[in-house]
Formats: sequence, C-alpha cells, structure tokens
Amino acid sequence: MKSVDSPEPAQIESINSWERFFDVEMSYDLKLLLMESNGPVLYEPFRKKELQFLSTSEAIECYQEYRFGEFCTNAIPVCTDGDGNIVVYKRIGNKLDKLHVMHLSNLDWNDSCFLKDSLTDVINMKERVSELFAS
Repeated sequence: MKSVDSPEPAQIESINSWERFFDVEMSYDLKLLLMESNGPVLYEPFRKKELQFLSTSEAIECYQEYRFGEFCTNAIPVCTDGDGNIVVYKRIGNKLDKLHVMHLSNLDWNDSCFLKDSLTDVINMKERVSELFAS
C-alpha cells in the first residue's frame, strides 16, 4: 500500500498520552507507523483498499465521540476503511490483543469480527476490510 496522505510524525509525548489514556502499551507496529506519520492514509488503487489511520489524538477523540467506553468496552480505535468500518484492537487487561472490525454505527463486540493478529497483517492483507467483515 502506498501513502496518499502523510502528516508529520507523532512525537513521543503524543504516544505517551495515547498509552496513558488507553492504559496500555501501544503495539510496536502501530508505534512505528505513527512515528513515521501520525495518521497516514494508505491506499492500494488496484484493489481500492484504503486504510485511514487515526493519529494519536484522533484515536482518543474517536473513542470519546463514539462512546466506545459505553458501547464496546476494551476496544481501541486504530483506523477506518472508508466504508464505515473501524478497525480496533481488543484490549485484554493491560495488553493489546488481536485486531477486530466493526461498523461505526454498531459498536458492539457481538457484531464485530476478528480481522488479523497484527497491524502489519492488516496492512498487508490482499482483501479490503469490508470484504472480510461482510463474509
């Protein structure tokens, strides 16, 4: 996938704020991505696959705005796919687990589906997020 929008890199202070807010250590692959560009948009034109990553502050704002704490406890927003779906980490205790996808209009673990083990796997998958979520 290639970057079509690449904001300035995240500063360590914003990474630390993200970790304090979510009370979990950020995954290594997300940290590397955000330290290169804090909220990039990646796109694969052939497959029309898009991933709009949330910056460190956007992830916190998204969590609060969509009231994840009420509707989907232990979900940490990572990116959207341009089709109304959001990719989230599932937090178990103080550790990040696998990535799941759910629709922004229905934030509920019961209506989510497992996506991939790591963010690198999500970026490298051939399918669009919506194709896996629909199946």
